[in-house]
Amino acid sequence: EGTDDTLDSDSDSNGILPTETLVSGEDNPTYDAGLYKSASIGNFVWIDTDTDGTQDTNEPVVPNVTVTLYEDVNNNGIPDAGEERGTSVTDANGQFLFNETNVTQVVGATTVYTGVKPFTNYLAVMNTPADFAATGPLANFVPTTANAVTIADRADIRDSDGIASALLGNLQFAQISFQSDAIGNNNHTFDFGFVRAVVPTATPTTTPTATATL
Repeated sequence: EGTDDTLDSDSDSNGILPTETLVSGEDNPTYDAGLYKSASIGNFVWIDTDTDGTQDTNEPVVPNVTVTLYEDVNNNGIPDAGEERGTSVTDANGQFLFNETNVTQVVGATTVYTGVKPFTNYLAVMNTPADFAATGPLANFVPTTANAVTIADRADIRDSDGIASALLGNLQFAQISFQSDAIGNNNHTFDFGFVRAVVPTATPTTTPTATATL
């Protein structure tokens, strides 16, 4: 790729260089292979049964729900059309992961970037309607309190980071806004906790008893 063949990388995604047949005495010193260390981001979706915003060992995980990664190109904090970069479905342990295997930027029919970009604004969003539908695993659940843990060494490890936003069109949905780290750095501290929505209890009405007048 690139316009200067003496400076660009010529290897494919498997690190294999193209072949060329040279005649005796000929040389071609322009074949280069550039390498980089990929990064990853994740981590966890669970049900916050005691509503304290903190992961506890006895609280259930949520498998088979979708987390979508958006690159917040215009920095407006909203997952806009054309900004989606990949999806990850939580596994049996409630964990999700984004890396070079499921994050791509495609322009037209061309993949222009694979993996998590360094120092880039992203949104991790849970906004798949089927997950929150009546038969979905998060039916009648809403995001728990975000950033509830204030102890420095545990804040990003055990608390929930997902925030409900009316801008997502559904207050059951949640998103995390963040900037990625340097090349090769992994950050598995992004968690979504959910609590059961409180359904308002209808106030019973009484019908006045008619009193006969003599």
